[in-house]
Amino acid sequence: VSVTAANEADVSQLPNLLREDDRAVFGDKGYVDNSLKRAARKAGVFWGVALKSTTKHKLTAANQRFNHKMFKRSLLLARRPDISSRCPAVAGGKRVWGGGR
Repeated sequence: VSVTAANEADVSQLPNLLREDDRAVFGDKGYVDNSLKRAARKAGVFWGVALKSTTKHKLTAANQRFNHKMFKRSLLLARRPDISSRCPAVAGGKRVWGGGR
């Protein structure tokens, strides 16, 4: 478990939360980090972090479907006791990070 100040980005703690046996990472758009995404994929870890829009680049319908699918998948995995115990951040009653086996 990792505790940070409220004004610190959660994504800064993600490398400390990952374990060698993790096979998937799920998170909201606050966890978008291309270097972590590339490292996870290189290690064979599924990257299910929601895509983030910007003012210049809106999410396409396909991107929105991906985000919805990842959110549903993360909720299903969070119900498993071996995974839910490793979800350190909860916001608005929704788990925002979890590792899958």
